[in-house]
Amino acid sequence: MARAGSKNLKERITRKLKSLKSEHENLASRLKRPALQTDAENSVYYSAWAWSAIHILVSIPEFQEPRKIASKLKLDEKYVVRVLTQLQRIGLVKQSGKRWLYHSGSLHIPRHSPFVVTHHNNWRQKAMLHAQMEPDNGIHYTNVTSVSASAMENLKLLVLKFIDESTQIAGPSEPEELVAITIDFFNVNY
Repeated sequence: MARAGSKNLKERITRKLKSLKSEHENLASRLKRPALQTDAENSVYYSAWAWSAIHILVSIPEFQEPRKIASKLKLDEKYVVRVLTQLQRIGLVKQSGKRWLYHSGSLHIPRHSPFVVTHHNNWRQKAMLHAQMEPDNGIHYTNVTSVSASAMENLKLLVLKFIDESTQIAGPSEPEELVAITIDFFNVNY
């Protein structure tokens, strides 16, 4: 950029750098996970935190029966069965006798989806309840501060690195615990 000989070349390089930066920060391309196929599937799956919790919880052998799932998540067993049945229709779980098994779907919802805000909100609300009910069992951290523009870029890179590294750790690990990672990092403009 510093050696660009014309204004047009500098502008072209600037656009290219912005495009590369945007792609680098795009979690969908970083995580390479599928999304649900239809708006109907998305609207059901992301309607409440329980849907993704039940979906992932059945990957743990101890929690493959509706009664145990309901007890773990403090939900009505009939509701759990309805969710499992719908998850089976979508192709994310399958039933084997009395057990429900994780079938597929380490999902990612793209940032431009109309359902992404609902999904984030569901899990932030769940985090708030957890912080109130079990403050010693988890990490809940909020820090509003002022930083330089370069520090903000470094912090953003650190968050992206954490996401990459946590995915590499969680992916191959044995399913034993259901956890939620919620990360919010943004420039407060309003």
